Amino acid sequence: MRPGLFKASALDFHTAAVIAVFIAVYLGIALGRWPMLKIDRTGIALCGATVLLLLGPPGGDLARHVDVGTLAMLFGLMVLSAQFDAAGFHAWNARRRPTGSPRRI
Repeated sequence: MRPGLFKASALDFHTAAVIAVFIAVYLGIALGRWPMLKIDRTGIALCGATVLLLLGPPGGDLARHVDVGTLAMLFGLMVLSAQFDAAGFHAWNARRRPTGSPRRI
Protein backbone atom coordinates (compact mmCIF):
# COMPACT_ATOMS: atom_id res chain seq x y z
CA MET A 1 0.00 0.00 0.00
CA ARG A 2 1.34 3.43 -0.91
CA PRO A 3 1.78 5.86 2.02
CA GLY A 4 -0.16 8.75 0.47
CA LEU A 5 -3.03 6.73 -0.94
CA PHE A 6 -5.69 7.92 1.48
CA LYS A 7 -4.63 11.55 1.83
CA ALA A 8 -7.38 13.95 0.88
CA SER A 9 -6.30 17.01 -1.01
CA ALA A 10 -7.62 20.53 -0.48
CA LEU A 11 -9.48 20.29 -3.78
CA ASP A 12 -11.36 17.22 -2.55
CA PHE A 13 -12.41 19.09 0.61
CA HIS A 14 -13.46 22.12 -1.45
CA THR A 15 -15.50 19.98 -3.84
CA ALA A 16 -17.21 18.17 -0.95
CA ALA A 17 -17.99 21.48 0.79
CA VAL A 18 -19.48 22.98 -2.39
CA ILE A 19 -21.62 19.89 -2.96
CA ALA A 20 -22.81 19.97 0.68
CA VAL A 21 -23.77 23.66 0.41
CA PHE A 22 -25.52 23.00 -2.91
CA ILE A 23 -27.58 20.15 -1.43
CA ALA A 24 -28.42 22.13 1.71
CA VAL A 25 -29.57 25.16 -0.30
CA TYR A 26 -31.71 23.13 -2.68
CA LEU A 27 -33.23 21.18 0.20
CA GLY A 28 -34.04 24.46 1.96
CA ILE A 29 -35.56 25.90 -1.21
CA ALA A 30 -37.63 22.75 -1.72
CA LEU A 31 -38.90 22.86 1.87
CA GLY A 32 -39.59 26.58 1.66
CA ARG A 33 -37.63 27.27 4.83
CA TRP A 34 -35.31 25.53 7.25
CA PRO A 35 -37.11 24.13 10.29
CA MET A 36 -36.59 26.23 13.44
CA LEU A 37 -35.10 29.14 11.46
CA LYS A 38 -37.06 32.21 10.47
CA ILE A 39 -35.50 32.43 7.03
CA ASP A 40 -37.27 32.09 3.69
CA ARG A 41 -36.06 30.83 0.32
CA THR A 42 -34.29 34.07 -0.53
CA GLY A 43 -32.43 34.05 2.77
CA ILE A 44 -31.43 30.43 2.28
CA ALA A 45 -30.03 31.23 -1.17
CA LEU A 46 -28.15 34.26 0.18
CA CYS A 47 -26.69 32.22 3.06
CA GLY A 48 -25.55 29.55 0.61
CA ALA A 49 -23.97 32.18 -1.66
CA THR A 50 -22.21 33.73 1.34
CA VAL A 51 -20.80 30.37 2.41
CA LEU A 52 -19.57 29.71 -1.13
CA LEU A 53 -17.93 33.15 -1.25
CA LEU A 54 -16.22 32.45 2.06
CA LEU A 55 -14.96 29.12 0.73
CA GLY A 56 -13.60 30.85 -2.36
CA PRO A 57 -12.54 29.16 -5.58
CA PRO A 58 -9.97 26.36 -5.43
CA GLY A 59 -7.26 28.54 -7.00
CA GLY A 60 -7.89 31.43 -4.63
CA ASP A 61 -8.42 34.15 -7.27
CA LEU A 62 -12.00 35.20 -6.55
CA ALA A 63 -12.04 38.31 -8.75
CA ARG A 64 -11.36 36.22 -11.86
CA HIS A 65 -14.51 34.14 -11.26
CA VAL A 66 -17.00 36.99 -10.69
CA ASP A 67 -18.86 38.28 -13.74
CA VAL A 68 -20.03 41.78 -12.85
CA GLY A 69 -22.32 42.01 -15.89
CA THR A 70 -24.26 38.92 -14.82
CA LEU A 71 -24.58 40.21 -11.25
CA ALA A 72 -25.85 43.57 -12.51
CA MET A 73 -28.42 41.89 -14.76
CA LEU A 74 -29.67 39.65 -11.92
CA PHE A 75 -29.90 42.63 -9.57
CA GLY A 76 -31.86 44.59 -12.17
CA LEU A 77 -34.26 41.70 -12.71
CA MET A 78 -34.82 41.40 -8.95
CA VAL A 79 -35.60 45.12 -8.73
CA LEU A 80 -37.98 44.83 -11.70
CA SER A 81 -39.72 41.83 -10.15
CA ALA A 82 -40.09 43.67 -6.83
CA GLN A 83 -41.66 46.62 -8.65
CA PHE A 84 -44.07 44.30 -10.50
CA ASP A 85 -45.02 42.75 -7.16
CA ALA A 86 -45.52 46.16 -5.50
CA ALA A 87 -47.74 47.24 -8.40
CA GLY A 88 -49.85 44.08 -8.04
CA PHE A 89 -48.91 42.59 -11.40
CA HIS A 90 -48.22 39.10 -10.07
CA ALA A 91 -51.57 38.92 -8.22
CA TRP A 92 -53.42 40.29 -11.26
CA ASN A 93 -51.72 37.80 -13.56
CA ALA A 94 -52.53 34.90 -11.18
CA ARG A 95 -56.21 35.90 -11.14
CA ARG A 96 -56.51 36.01 -14.92
CA ARG A 97 -54.76 32.73 -15.67
CA PRO A 98 -56.73 30.55 -18.06
CA THR A 99 -58.66 27.58 -16.74
CA GLY A 100 -59.60 24.44 -18.55
CA SER A 101 -57.55 23.15 -21.44
CA PRO A 102 -53.77 23.51 -21.36
CA ARG A 103 -53.97 24.59 -25.01
CA ARG A 104 -55.41 27.95 -23.89
CA ILE A 105 -52.18 28.79 -22.10
